[in-house]
Amino acid sequence: MSCKIQIHSGGKKGKGLGETVMDKYFKSVNLVAASLRLGLRSGLVTPWLLIFGTVTSGQTDIDVGPYVQFTDPYTAVVRWDTPEARDSIVEYGTSDSLGLRVEDSSATTAHEMVLQNLQYKTKYYYRVGYSSGMTELFGDVHAFDNAINYARMDCSSVASPYPVDSLSSLYENAAEHIISQTGIKKGYCLVYGCGDGRLAFELAKRSDLIIVGVDTNSTKINTAISRLMEAGVYGARVKVREVASLDSLQFTKYFFNLIVSDHIISEGTCVGFSAEMFRVLRPSGGTAYLGQPAGCPNELTQEELEASLDAGGLTYSTSNDDNGLWSRVVRRRLAGAGEWPRQYGNLDNAAFAGDTLEGATQTNQLAVQWIGWPGADFGADRNPRMPPPVMSNGRLYHQGLDRILAMDSYNGAIYWSLEVPGLLRVNTPRDSGYVCADGHGIYVAVDDDCWHLDGDTGIRARTYKLIDEGMEWGYVGILKDVLYGSAQLDGAHYTNIWGGPGWYDHRSDAGATAKVCSKYLFADDTSTGTRMWTYDSSDPDKGVIINSTITIGGGRVYFVESRDPDVEGYASGRIGISDLWNEQYLVGLDANTGAILWQQPISPVEGIPVFYLVYADETLILVSSNSATSKYYLYAYDADTGGATAGWSSNPVSHSWTTDNHGGHIQHPVVVENRLFLEPRGYDIRTGADLGITIGGRSGCATRAGTTGALIYRGSGRQIAMWDIYSGTVSAWAKLRPSCWLSTIPGGGMVLSPEGGGGCSCNEWFQTSMGFVCKEPDLPSR
Repeated sequence: MSCKIQIHSGGKKGKGLGETVMDKYFKSVNLVAASLRLGLRSGLVTPWLLIFGTVTSGQTDIDVGPYVQFTDPYTAVVRWDTPEARDSIVEYGTSDSLGLRVEDSSATTAHEMVLQNLQYKTKYYYRVGYSSGMTELFGDVHAFDNAINYARMDCSSVASPYPVDSLSSLYENAAEHIISQTGIKKGYCLVYGCGDGRLAFELAKRSDLIIVGVDTNSTKINTAISRLMEAGVYGARVKVREVASLDSLQFTKYFFNLIVSDHIISEGTCVGFSAEMFRVLRPSGGTAYLGQPAGCPNELTQEELEASLDAGGLTYSTSNDDNGLWSRVVRRRLAGAGEWPRQYGNLDNAAFAGDTLEGATQTNQLAVQWIGWPGADFGADRNPRMPPPVMSNGRLYHQGLDRILAMDSYNGAIYWSLEVPGLLRVNTPRDSGYVCADGHGIYVAVDDDCWHLDGDTGIRARTYKLIDEGMEWGYVGILKDVLYGSAQLDGAHYTNIWGGPGWYDHRSDAGATAKVCSKYLFADDTSTGTRMWTYDSSDPDKGVIINSTITIGGGRVYFVESRDPDVEGYASGRIGISDLWNEQYLVGLDANTGAILWQQPISPVEGIPVFYLVYADETLILVSSNSATSKYYLYAYDADTGGATAGWSSNPVSHSWTTDNHGGHIQHPVVVENRLFLEPRGYDIRTGADLGITIGGRSGCATRAGTTGALIYRGSGRQIAMWDIYSGTVSAWAKLRPSCWLSTIPGGGMVLSPEGGGGCSCNEWFQTSMGFVCKEPDLPSR
């Protein structure tokens, strides 16, 4: 007989495994020898295997992953890629000794294995591998936590609790048609006039929607509750409530992704007031899809349907064909709503993305829109200056402890979450940001790759790769169809989250203030993945790029680089040596071609605590925080030429830190239109003139984000606060704190605050996620 020999290897995928070749060789020989001795004693291995059964290496050939996505409360999918087609093995269990196993003998490069019947609120360990002859090769043991599983109940196989009758196929067809025509399967759905819940049930079977039904008929509501409880979906996926009137619902505005009506199907009449329906419809693609399939016993005419929509002043489109009569209403992006696709807003690093918050400038002008997941267990800790959340197209993306999720900005519904080993990057003030969102999803750097994750599903739609040995992906920025990235030495990014060193509040300690730097900068075409251009520091007259200065605006890419030979030859991508401040150049490239437009030698003061670059209105502002003087220095440059801005009478301008701890010396500037705010001062970016203001006082760590009328930050009492730019008034939300960097952002006309304060030694905080929206005026009587 013969037996397979398991060999485990760890380290970074596809690039060597954290050991020398000789280490792996001797480990393999020792494991093989031990296994063969055991086999000989047990009679499982014949002596000839000693001669012909040698295993050459224990290296697992894994190209991407592994990572885990939850699909329902008790099921997870493990995904990974291999460069060559292999079989698939996952070993897993509730301890690192594993014990459970799933496998698939079919060969593939894109592996996907389903783990079922997981225990509730239980941490699991797993490793992935494949067969190689008589050997099984495995990668590192990783972990995922089913306590942080936000997936909802899968209703696709639930039997209908409703009688099989003439309406059965009508409701099935209606639900199929609604889902296929709108494409909306996530978020919240309102069934306007829900009747006995048949349409709600059929939609739940075909989607991941959280469905809320409303009706004025108490008998039908009671029937709906009884039927849905019988099916086991009530509360888990569907809820219904009796309301006094459909003309005025007790829901906050902008809440529902999809609005439909059961009443139109069953009764053939429109109910409620269409303007009220539109009030609760989510911006940025929320859809009301109203009508009935062909063959309904009570037919609705096109004139009646459109008259109902006209009464609310709505814009719609109508189809009347073999699929029935249907009208579609789509709510566009809110006027004055901005997005927050990168860590400091847009790619210009201004920490302002144009959001007006519908005119709100104080917390008392905002109301809670939603409250819920994720909680404090999702994140690493408030301490290590975690990357900010990002937002685009109504989706909010939030990073935690080697995990990331997408949720709906307007109602807090979680679309998906991934557990990704090695994802975590911290000490944001000394790095560039490794995620960026667009209308389709999010781009995130993982090791030497950049993943494009679909915003609705979390599926990895495309993987962009570095091909250089010893390099990892650094900067990530997406603008239209171009992906901007940088390559930095392996291990350049910060990962420590523990103790004082993991606080990153230092003034001069190189272990915390060293700047993450890149060897080259590049642009890829997102549709083809082809490289458009590369700016390489190894070329003559080029230098090592300081990541925190990479900025894009006005059709150009800007950064500060050091051409000092000792910096260029430095063995780490995290550079804290004094030579970094030698031979510095400010460089401007054409964003489309990478051509050098200009390069200017500069001599700013050493920015050891932090060193930032911001673009606004054809002006570049370089902010250098200096430990020797305890001051911020602001330098202004013309974005078109790189020369010093002529309009500044004093260049640089400077002012003292408010404190040398708890973030007072590492604040990031906010540029709102032509005004730059940097604690505690404000400046006119056209002239450098001091605006003569003192912005609202900060308490505790964290930095600021801007709207057209306010700065959002950590104010008095360490609570999330707003400083009114126009009046100077400060207001705050009691018992709500941010992370120690930036976890509360404006976006989509809202203030979005996914939980970031967990782990704080100061107690009594809400450790939950919340969204705020501008309060509505009193609604007119109808």
